Amino acid sequence: MARLAAILALGAALFPVPVPAAEPGEFLRLDQVLPGRCEPEVVQMFDAVDCRFPVADRAATLDPWGGPYLADVDLPYDEQNDEQAACSLEGGELVCRAVPGYYGSPGRRSVSLIFGEERSGVLASYRVVAPGAAIVAVDGREPLVFPVRPLRVWADGFPAPGFAVIRQRDGGRVMATVAVPPAGPEGWRVLPVGALPPGRYRVHPCVGESRVTCEEVPGVAYFQVGTGRLLEAIPGWNVTGADRINLVLAGSGFAGFDAFAATARALLGFEGPLLLDEDGSLLPADAPVEQVTFVEWGPFSVEPLRSSRARFNLWLLSDPVADPWAMFNRTSPAGEGFLGPDGSGLPDVQVTILHTQAPGTWRESQAGYPSFTGRSRVSRDDSWAFANAYMALGFDRPLHYAGIFLHELGHALFDLRDEYSSGTRPVQHGYPNCAPDMGTARKWWGDLEGAVDPFTHEYLEVMARHGQWVPETLVADLTVGYHSGGCYSFEDEAVRPTAESLMNGLTPVLGAVNRRRTESILALWTGRAALSAPSHLSSVHCAVAADAATAHCEGSLAPYVDSPAGPLQATAGAAATACEVEPGEGADPGRVHCSPVALAGPGPWVVSLQVGEAAPLASVDLAAPPVTTTTTTSTTAASSTTAASSTTAPPASGTSPTASSADGAGSAARPVWVVPVASLAALAGVGGALAAWRWRRRRPPDLPPAA
Repeated sequence: MARLAAILALGAALFPVPVPAAEPGEFLRLDQVLPGRCEPEVVQMFDAVDCRFPVADRAATLDPWGGPYLADVDLPYDEQNDEQAACSLEGGELVCRAVPGYYGSPGRRSVSLIFGEERSGVLASYRVVAPGAAIVAVDGREPLVFPVRPLRVWADGFPAPGFAVIRQRDGGRVMATVAVPPAGPEGWRVLPVGALPPGRYRVHPCVGESRVTCEEVPGVAYFQVGTGRLLEAIPGWNVTGADRINLVLAGSGFAGFDAFAATARALLGFEGPLLLDEDGSLLPADAPVEQVTFVEWGPFSVEPLRSSRARFNLWLLSDPVADPWAMFNRTSPAGEGFLGPDGSGLPDVQVTILHTQAPGTWRESQAGYPSFTGRSRVSRDDSWAFANAYMALGFDRPLHYAGIFLHELGHALFDLRDEYSSGTRPVQHGYPNCAPDMGTARKWWGDLEGAVDPFTHEYLEVMARHGQWVPETLVADLTVGYHSGGCYSFEDEAVRPTAESLMNGLTPVLGAVNRRRTESILALWTGRAALSAPSHLSSVHCAVAADAATAHCEGSLAPYVDSPAGPLQATAGAAATACEVEPGEGADPGRVHCSPVALAGPGPWVVSLQVGEAAPLASVDLAAPPVTTTTTTSTTAASSTTAASSTTAPPASGTSPTASSADGAGSAARPVWVVPVASLAALAGVGGALAAWRWRRRRPPDLPPAA
């Protein structure tokens, strides 16, 4: 028996039993993850690496209710702040990006994996060296860049790198070696990466005399190249050149653009509150009450944003954002480098990243404060800038976070403070809703004492209609007064205006004080545009007079578009005539009608509508009139009779070969129609003759001829 046991032990040592594989499609187990590698293999302190691990079952998935799935470095910062990289399955491998090399002294770092409560042994390692020549991205750990949004870097160290090697982030293929340009007045430099195709990249310092002879040294920074292309979030809503806030939504962690777009459009609440079933799926607005389990409120389903929708253009970024924090820190007064449909830069941009969390992970949504933070009186100036926001969405029920979306916009757009208490943050004071003492509170909102945001009553009515519970004390809780605590404090270190509000417990009511601040900011935009873009006109048609001497043009003016800065004219060659613009009220379209413009020569002609010397907003091709013909019919009878008839056809017109382009890259173009009135009359006559001829052909032969 002992001999048999020894043989079995030797066999087990030489031929270990393989790890049992999961059934195809089952959840990945930690013991199915094989030893992997990290790249770059050598980095400087404060850099990060990507670690990749093969898996025994390439068909397995991560349990969405398990996790978190993390990569852990063997040198913790401390138990509370130790940063651990999230892992996901990519192409049959477990990939853990941005594993930090921040802590400790130079040396080798060991990487293990954490699956929920389980921890593996060491499965990969990389080496950290002391800081030297360094290139660091200014706008986050993996900023998104595109043609008019450059890659800004700090380049320093000993020696300072004169060149940079750009590699693909995955695999490390060299794409280019570029010179590091001189620093600008702000101290950072712009690396020339505009020729790279969309993708994820890393950049390494290169020290030497030329891009050919320089030596690549440890150190790495990451960036993503995108297109920067924007699509309308609500097709047909945006107005080119309008005096509006440009709200840009970007997606990270979604399965594809369609999934992101559907989630983003729903979260906006543009059609009203979201009715959700027990699974968090969106129901139609007329869903029976027994199907409605939750009612969520996106930003534009809540007042005063709902009635101020025309002060916003709403966009979707077509690029999937690799790093959900890629655009969080950048708040430039000139916008974020986005271009509108007319090719001009978008001003007054606010970017919100919508991030679908990986299974088993969770982050807090966050937003910064705008450039005018703390100022009671606000006016727009050259330094104006909104803050950006980060929205953490649950992977299974993202629409439940609509209210948090509005909460974060309260910070980023309207400078509202958090009114809740927190055990991890110091007290925060700031206008308009977190006063440091009672005297300041009375100064800030004493005139609103006892007021209730009128949207409260609509909210209560909608919730009751859909069978939703709300506290009986809600009206009292939303009545303006003086409430101690909150603003992150559990004590009496601050005074807030209401016991409850959107900025406290996420009830989708701002409260009278926060609403007044919001309305004062929104009032700084008109929401309207001066007639200046082809998309501002539609249904332009021109009619040629019977004598072919003039043409008369009319058209529709898009909603929210006003008269142009200069005179609008209809031109045909050297001739020009004035056009009158009648803007519509609110969301109603307006009208454009022009005095008759002279047509020279026999045609064809082109009639254009334009403002001053600017490019035409619409052009209409008009065809030359047909040749006048005379027909003589002679009939010989007992009394010789000659009948002569002369017919002049009305002038014909053609259809414009061009059409006004619609707002937004994803919208269909609006056609410019040409309606030749006289030609329609001629066609009607021809149609009547043909009908009569067909009727005669069909009548029985024994009937008398038609009269």
